[in-house]
Amino acid sequence: MLLDRDPAVGLRSAGPMELRWSRQGRRHRLRPTFVALRAGRREVICAQPEELTDRWHYEQEVLAVAAAAAGWQVQVMVPPAGVELDNLQLLYAARSPRWLTAGQDRLLACQFTSPQTIRSGVRAAALPPYAGVDLAYHLIWAQRLHTDMGVPLTPSSTAWVRPGEVT
Repeated sequence: MLLDRDPAVGLRSAGPMELRWSRQGRRHRLRPTFVALRAGRREVICAQPEELTDRWHYEQEVLAVAAAAAGWQVQVMVPPAGVELDNLQLLYAARSPRWLTAGQDRLLACQFTSPQTIRSGVRAAALPPYAGVDLAYHLIWAQRLHTDMGVPLTPSSTAWVRPGEVT
């Protein structure tokens, strides 16, 4: 979900490669979580586990050597948890605005030049309540509206646009 929200990521693929090597007579393998194309450059993305073990550190060292030889970037992502994950999952459902009427996104975004609740912005834009909240969630997903992702996202959450962002 985080890669979907990143406008710099052009392409991404899950598990498309595997590194294999031998050490002290034992075979090892590593499958990075994702490979992405960011700004025209290959980026190998690993999801950091909850517990960082010696094996994790060793695999990251091997990956760094392989990446340096191949000219790849390596990024370790810490998966969101708790409220942030809940919010991202809610926003993910609103990522595609197939129900959007031309101009509604701009009309709604214009209501948030100062922080206010999502419900108030939807009302001020004279949009239907449920569709308007879905549109606000889509705008947050697209990072055209902003909110505090550390608190549960509801229609009562405060949202805003940063100065100069309304387009």
